[in-house]
Amino acid sequence: MAPTPAGASGLVTLAGASAPAIKPGQTIALPVGVRNTGGSAVDGVVVNIRVSGGLSLPREFTNCRYYRDGILGGAWCALPQRVGAGAEYALSGFHVTASATAQRVSPVVFEWHPASWAQGQGGAAGTGGTLSLSPTKMAGPAVGAVYLRLMTSTNTRRPSRTATSPSPSSVLPRSAAAGVPAESELAGGETETSAGTNVVLLAAGTLLLIGGVAAVLVSRRSRYVGKHS
Repeated sequence: MAPTPAGASGLVTLAGASAPAIKPGQTIALPVGVRNTGGSAVDGVVVNIRVSGGLSLPREFTNCRYYRDGILGGAWCALPQRVGAGAEYALSGFHVTASATAQRVSPVVFEWHPASWAQGQGGAAGTGGTLSLSPTKMAGPAVGAVYLRLMTSTNTRRPSRTATSPSPSSVLPRSAAAGVPAESELAGGETETSAGTNVVLLAAGTLLLIGGVAAVLVSRRSRYVGKHS
């Protein structure tokens, strides 16, 4: 294919209001049009269309010449309609196809040229109907390429971002969760009771010792007084 000057004759590509969705193996109609931003009408135009990245063009129009250019697929189509200054037209019945194994899709590039651009261009004609322009007001902006959204049936499960609060039974000891005192709790209670008992016994023993000493002293005093009276 010969080099193609972008934006020749003031013709710009118009897209639809939103990126259309396409599934692997599916063929869809692609809303796309042209606006003449120049100051004069153009008698007949040629649109050069290029696709790659999982997309192809059905060879469905006799006024289009389909070609391969390395990894790119494409077609140029001669459209005899007169495009007036400031007018907008849409391509009628233009389609694209996504391959059955497509993992992504690249944008579709459109370049608009006057009819004389077609001289000397190669390619093989398609079969079927004729691609044409229809006067219409496009909802989307002027773009360099038209984007699509590839829709697949594979859903990736992602972990929840919401933190899960632990249940009371996972926080409490197993025995406490079941309403039974834990062994550690029993041991603690027993230790506290034993300590209290030991204190009482120690105090009682001390009192008995003091009482015994006092009794001995009193007995010795009585003996001493008896001897010297």
